Amino acid sequence: MEGVLTHVDDPSIVLETITSRQTYLGVKRPEKFVEQSSVKKQSKPSKLKPSVKLYNNDSDFAREMFIDRMLENPQERGLVVKVARDLNSNYRTALRWWK
Repeated sequence: MEGVLTHVDDPSIVLETITSRQTYLGVKRPEKFVEQSSVKKQSKPSKLKPSVKLYNNDSDFAREMFIDRMLENPQERGLVVKVARDLNSNYRTALRWWK
């Protein structure tokens, strides 16, 4: 047991052996409770717009262009991201095309 204080030199500190949970709970300091009534935050009504995410139909031409560019330089690192940005396509869509 490294790092555990097993010997206390200060006579004002008294160590007791606690053998049960009830004894522990009786000796334990009470926890601090924050009054919830004084801490209540007033919630503002949400004015968030619903997301308008439309399904993006990528053309077959864009997919073919992506695959052609990937076959030109297959060993280059980060090529999927570069080609997807050039074609204004989503990165995840490009990964799906490449697999």
